[in-house]
Amino acid sequence: MSNDSEATTETLPEAAPTNPAPEPPPAGDAPPHTPTHKHRKPKKHRNIAGGMHWSLTLVLTGTLAFYGLYEHPRQLARVQKDLARLDQRAQTTQQETTATAGRQQELLTRYQDDAGTWRGQIATLTEENRLLQEHLVTLQDKMGSSDTMWKLAEVEYLLQTANHRLQLERDVGTARAALQGADERLQRMSDPRFTELRSILARDIQALSGVPSVDTTGIVMALSAIEDAVADLPLVTHSQFEFAAPDTDAPEVKADEPWLSTFRTAWHDIKQLVVVRRRDKPVEPLMPPDQQALLLDNMRLQLAAARMAVLKADSASFHLQISKVIAWLNAYFDKEHTAVDAMIKSLDDYRELELRPALPDISASLLALRQWKTAHGKNSH
Repeated sequence: MSNDSEATTETLPEAAPTNPAPEPPPAGDAPPHTPTHKHRKPKKHRNIAGGMHWSLTLVLTGTLAFYGLYEHPRQLARVQKDLARLDQRAQTTQQETTATAGRQQELLTRYQDDAGTWRGQIATLTEENRLLQEHLVTLQDKMGSSDTMWKLAEVEYLLQTANHRLQLERDVGTARAALQGADERLQRMSDPRFTELRSILARDIQALSGVPSVDTTGIVMALSAIEDAVADLPLVTHSQFEFAAPDTDAPEVKADEPWLSTFRTAWHDIKQLVVVRRRDKPVEPLMPPDQQALLLDNMRLQLAAARMAVLKADSASFHLQISKVIAWLNAYFDKEHTAVDAMIKSLDDYRELELRPALPDISASLLALRQWKTAHGKNSH
């Protein structure tokens, strides 16, 4: 609206009357009589200009009044609302900053406590390291500073382990592994002075290789499986004990018929080989149910005793229990059944098993090493 007012104001001077200017008198003529007062605008134009000026003033005043009464309070409310939101955000930020500072302070305190604990542990480890260094120095003074003596100490430890495992626990596998480890270390040393020692060590390893290994765990598991399968084995029946009576009526043979006598004798022998059984009645077991249960319990007890003998490496007791079980299988169970026959063959493989084989003496290599160390001592390099 103000732009329109300015445009109107700028165009007001152009609205003045445009009367033609009086022409100058011709030369030589006397100038006409002109009035002495100034030229004035018409009264009508002055009234229009004043009315437009007051109209513009009223419009501007109304606009300012509208803005002051309506827009200014709305803008003021928006500003206050923005200020309240900023104030709330500032308070939230301050609370978060306070909480973060508290957590950081707590972490700092915890780290300081941990640092104190770590410093104490470092001090303890430092002291232990110092004591260990002192012990190492003492040990080096006793054994010598030679690297060879340190390697020989490791070899001696392996030889001692092999002897202990073999003699105290009859552990052939671990003893053989320890001897082989000692031989590998002597080989890496590449010292010709230990050729004789390696030769003795090779004889000890070969002696251990001849000892049969006994799978104690496998035997115990096999006996447990046989014990579980005993209850399902078929027992022998009465019909298996019925045999045809031999034919006592010998054929009459005339002295003058030798070929006929031979034929009749052979036919008689063939008939004795064939047994015909009549099974018109159901097959009955040889023992009553109570005796069958007692037999099965005794079988389980014998197998359990055989397992204990395996764990104790008691070959005599093991063979005795296995022989009893095989005898009962042959006497009371149907040997023609495949399960019974397979169980008998499986147990029969254990009759010659030696649970405690003779162990060789493998101390020769250990004694040879100790003699070498005694003879050389600290002079070894």
